[in-house]
Amino acid sequence: MASTTSNADEASEQPISFDPVLRRRGNIAPWRQTLQATDYRVMGAAVCLSADGVLLSPEEKAALWCSFNHPPGILVLHRWRNGRLPISQLAGYNGMYGDALVNFTDTVVCDIIPQGLLFVASKYNLAVKPLLPRDISNILPGLSTDMATLYTDILSRWDVSAPAPRMIGPTELVLEYTRSHTLKSLIDTIVDSLTVPTFLPITRNMIIKTDDEQDIIDAPATILAHAIQILLFAPTRWNPDIVYRRNSSEYTHRYPTPAGHGGNIRTVAGKYSLEDLHRSILLMYLAIFRRKSDFRGFDRHPSQLEAFLGYFDIPAREPIPDSISTYTYP
Repeated sequence: MASTTSNADEASEQPISFDPVLRRRGNIAPWRQTLQATDYRVMGAAVCLSADGVLLSPEEKAALWCSFNHPPGILVLHRWRNGRLPISQLAGYNGMYGDALVNFTDTVVCDIIPQGLLFVASKYNLAVKPLLPRDISNILPGLSTDMATLYTDILSRWDVSAPAPRMIGPTELVLEYTRSHTLKSLIDTIVDSLTVPTFLPITRNMIIKTDDEQDIIDAPATILAHAIQILLFAPTRWNPDIVYRRNSSEYTHRYPTPAGHGGNIRTVAGKYSLEDLHRSILLMYLAIFRRKSDFRGFDRHPSQLEAFLGYFDIPAREPIPDSISTYTYP
């Protein structure tokens, strides 16, 4: 009897869909189709405001930033967790209007990494592994030698086990990237070599060669391998006929974010900042959060309730307050 109930539960459980909203046929909310909502360019440099709309002093920004323990290179005056992610704050962080950020998340992010989102959202459930093509003969010619080797390595570890399900904090992921030489090397190889969006479930063996559980999915590497693809392929405007390629002259790429929006030291393969890497993780998590069955505001026009506080931009603009003068800044 217990087995029957379990099977019934599994049969009734519906997978999360990550279909791009602006590709749907039928009714699309009018606010999603405006020019503003489909313009993903970076707006002007961020302004630092308090929650009540007052400019933050250098001392207030310093105290707030130090309280977050961000890794060097992330200067945003917020620390977001894995749960509810405020649209207005993330819109400010990405230099977009709120409706543009929602469209970017619900369409562009889902258009670029749908399999990666499903894999992470399903807590690395191997039932989704058929999404990875067994025949890659049509993919390999378009990959660099490093990327082809990586992809072949993934295919050779097809029958892998899943880790304990856990959503890793965005800041924690950035820290792991900066502290693990092998993880950084892998992600930097993807940045340098990947030419088109690709599903990349990374195994532990590819990060830690001596690990006893060599075939287990490495959650941080898998998340980062897909988040970084947002930076590689995202456009500044929506085009339903877009073909995502890293060096395409057919569209303007959205990243890297220009100076004036937080940390701008490009330590991710020399192309992107840690601030942008942090942004891409948050966008991936926001896409997952918005597709969960208990989320009720999917097609609602985004509200502007929570203020974006801006950045602690000491090197560019402010003197270092005495209370934190011993800190080494990026």
